[in-house]
Order: sequence, then structure tokens, then C-alpha cells
Amino acid sequence: MPFHRLTLIVFLIFFSGCLSTLKEIKDPNKPFERKSCSLLPPSGSGWRYIKQEQDNGYAIHFSKQGISPSHTVSAIFLEFQRNTNFSSPEHFLNYIRQMKKNDIDPWRHKIIENKWILDGRFGEYSVQYYTVLKDYDPYRMNPKEYSISKIYGYAIVHPYFDNMLIDILYTEQGKPAEVSPQFEHEALKFIEGLHLKKKE
Repeated sequence: MPFHRLTLIVFLIFFSGCLSTLKEIKDPNKPFERKSCSLLPPSGSGWRYIKQEQDNGYAIHFSKQGISPSHTVSAIFLEFQRNTNFSSPEHFLNYIRQMKKNDIDPWRHKIIENKWILDGRFGEYSVQYYTVLKDYDPYRMNPKEYSISKIYGYAIVHPYFDNMLIDILYTEQGKPAEVSPQFEHEALKFIEGLHLKKKE
């Protein structure tokens, strides 16, 4: 499976299973530095992280303990080399739309809201996406129960580094009453901590 196509469900399983192995964030004001960008960790207390590097990409996974065993809050940064050329921002938008649709399991998830728009926050090739799902997990719940998953993120063609894509997202999953009413505000605050760099 390509590095950037790891699904959100894989990340949530990863976090719920190994939160104790993640490293503590000692200074929330100290950014993670890459040649292409810098990234502040999510705001608030209790966040932990782990880095992952492969030949074609790099990731930082953040997570913190939810208010119950069924509640998960995570933030993910992915940086990888693209193998697709985009003829226009609209071409990139359609590519991201299809990629994100493929990450949703139609047997398990029911889409409540799904949107992708071109947004100039990080340059011409910058797509904001927002998804809300009902998650009917057959391994954790009875058939009548479900959790809510919210995902807010940006997919970006780096404007200064050739063939580089960045995907940054914030996600929360839990029972309907557990998901924060401030989710979008908290997600955007994390995303605003990403600063793209120019080549030196």
C-alpha cells in the first residue's frame, strides 16, 4: 500500500493500540522541523507523538487519550513524493476527492457530510477537505450502535519543492456525545501551525 494511502482507520487502530509507546511532547511551542516546512504540535495538554519514515515519505502521528475508551483524538502530518502530474488545480482537486473517497469503507461507514474545495491557504494547489461519518464498527459495537468520525484537513502540492505532496489532518472519533463541538476550531488551529518553507 503506498505510504500516502494509509487509511484513517489504520491510524486509529495504531493509536488506540500503542498510545503508551508514543513520545511525550515536552515543549508544545517547539515546532517539528523539515526542509520543506515546520509544524507545531496540536495545542493543549496530553498530546504524544511518533515519527515514521519510509523511502517515499515521512509522517508524524499525534494522539492523546480521549474521555473514554471509545473516544480518539488524533492529528497526522504526511509528506511524500508524488508520482502524478497535475495539469490544473481542478485536476488536483479531483485527484484528492477520489483518493479520499477510496479511503472510506462503504460497508462500515455512512457519510453524513463530505466536501472538498480549492482553498488558497497553502498556494494554488491546496485542497481543504472535511468529512463526517457514522462508523458501524462490527468488532467494537453491536449492529445498532455507531460512533462519529470527523476529519478536517488539507492536501497540498508544495509550491517550492518539486514533486512533493503534504497531507495534514485532524480527526476525532467517538460516540456522538463525546465528539467536541469545537472540533473544527481545534482542527484549524492545528493546521495553522504548518508553515511551508522555500528552498534555501
